[in-house]
Amino acid sequence: MVCIPCIVIPFFLWIFHRFLRPFILKFWDPWKKPISCAADTTTSSSNSTKTSTPPSKDAPVSAAETTPQPVSNKKDD
Repeated sequence: MVCIPCIVIPFFLWIFHRFLRPFILKFWDPWKKPISCAADTTTSSSNSTKTSTPPSKDAPVSAAETTPQPVSNKKDD
């Protein structure tokens, strides 16, 4: 014979997940991505314009912007 808590607890968990949790998550969802504020949009727009426009010829190139040169696999004999 199965004990009473082994039947009652899963039943209440099913009720919670099926009916109560969706109602609670409409008001409080800790996994939802935060809504970006105006400061974030200005930062992202300045970053997108920075990456979309090519650098001028007079601008200094930083080490992070340089691309590595391919390495030759040929052996010098």
